[in-house]
Amino acid sequence: MSSGQTGQTGQTSPDQSATASPGQSRPDGPLDEFRAQIFGTNWQDATEPQVALELLNQQLREEDEFLAMCMREQGFTYNPSAAIEINFPNPGPIASGSREWAQVWGFGISTNAPESRPTGFSREAQDGEMFRDMSDAEFEAWHLAMYGISLVSVTRNPTTGGVSSMSLSWPDIESLAEIPTAELGCSVRWSLLTSSIRDEVNMFDGIVQLDPRTLTLDASWASCMIDAGEAGWGNPTQLQNGLRALFEEDQIPVEVFLAWDWAAAPEGPPEPSGRAELREREIALALADWDCRDQLYYDGVRRGIDLDLQQAFVAQHRHQLEAWVAYLEQLRTGI
Repeated sequence: MSSGQTGQTGQTSPDQSATASPGQSRPDGPLDEFRAQIFGTNWQDATEPQVALELLNQQLREEDEFLAMCMREQGFTYNPSAAIEINFPNPGPIASGSREWAQVWGFGISTNAPESRPTGFSREAQDGEMFRDMSDAEFEAWHLAMYGISLVSVTRNPTTGGVSSMSLSWPDIESLAEIPTAELGCSVRWSLLTSSIRDEVNMFDGIVQLDPRTLTLDASWASCMIDAGEAGWGNPTQLQNGLRALFEEDQIPVEVFLAWDWAAAPEGPPEPSGRAELREREIALALADWDCRDQLYYDGVRRGIDLDLQQAFVAQHRHQLEAWVAYLEQLRTGI
């Protein structure tokens, strides 16, 4: 189908980017640009380890500046700690998002697919000398100021003076409004700040999902899946969530792991009896999904809807978004 033609969804593909195959990248919209200003570029989207490390440390510095300011207000020192190593994947020779990838790995849910994005990182520990010079009372007070109501317990290493073990429990968010800010703890305050921003921005995703154009597109996708012999799915997200739920049900029982003789059989227990069938089912569904999305230009049309709604969302919420950007910029510059 050429650019500008109307596809099976009744949508118009405005340009070549809207007729790209599944897995191809799309241009940023105005809300994407605000997201980048607020949250930074996602380090997990980087394709080079050094770039990912630089992006990650940029985001950690923002958090560290808030924590340092918060702890300073309570008379404590907080030393920034950089990420020192990222668990960078070796994704293999098959391009993620391609039909070939779907043919081999499905959606990557039950197939032990290679990771295509960085999955975690290690970080420098807090300055041991700072803790070593503290009394036990100061040590406990520092951790209470940092973790507040999320701190269940912390024990001290008698040799180094640092943390031996620590237990944290995230509080019920609905109860936090009744708790004085000073008692929340700096890390809880940071999490609440970033989650409140994220919640406001992420409500946009629900707007896109419920847009009549998206519902029409999903209906066309569901019809295509029926034609491919895969009935019962309303949209691609529901499909993958359904497979994840089946995968979670198809796990090796904990008691089997606990009783396993790892010395005699270090490869671990055999996979559940239904795993091979689930894997085959996943790959069949992934291929049908890829073909339907390609046939309908699903990703491009959906992105076109997203970009159109981003324009309206930013026009309506620009002042709030600019306020978040300005506030976080103050934290970055220490104003």
